[in-house]
Amino acid sequence: MVSSSWSPRTIDNDIVGTDYTIGFDTAVATATEALDKIQDTAFSHGRTFVVEVMGRNAGDIALWAGIASGADQIIVPEEEYDINEVVRKVKEGYESGEKSHHIIVLAEGVMGAEEFAAKMKEAGDTSDLRATNHWTRGSWWFTNCA
Repeated sequence: MVSSSWSPRTIDNDIVGTDYTIGFDTAVATATEALDKIQDTAFSHGRTFVVEVMGRNAGDIALWAGIASGADQIIVPEEEYDINEVVRKVKEGYESGEKSHHIIVLAEGVMGAEEFAAKMKEAGDTSDLRATNHWTRGSWWFTNCA
């Protein structure tokens, strides 16, 4: 007889009864590293970025990476949000002079980054807005939403 054990595997950290799932730490570290680099670009060009990260049913990756990288707003599927409030915060930051750039981390379970950016534009966002989708073979796909 061979002894074995079973372990659920998901990087989304959405397994009840566990503190962390396999791969969650790596996913958060990778997303945080990418957000740090995007933060530099956003700052130097005065842009707003909507950055989509994995998390279909659980926004843990978005939440942890967003906090670690100092994101301005974090949107997760577990919490309701108001697109008009998101846009108001972006506008307020730019108009007050307190912000020269803005980073919004979006869990994929909410919607795609391009769709979210389009909704921001519909709600009156006038910033230099960019949307990023998931990693694709080591690089980000950027979309100019102007």
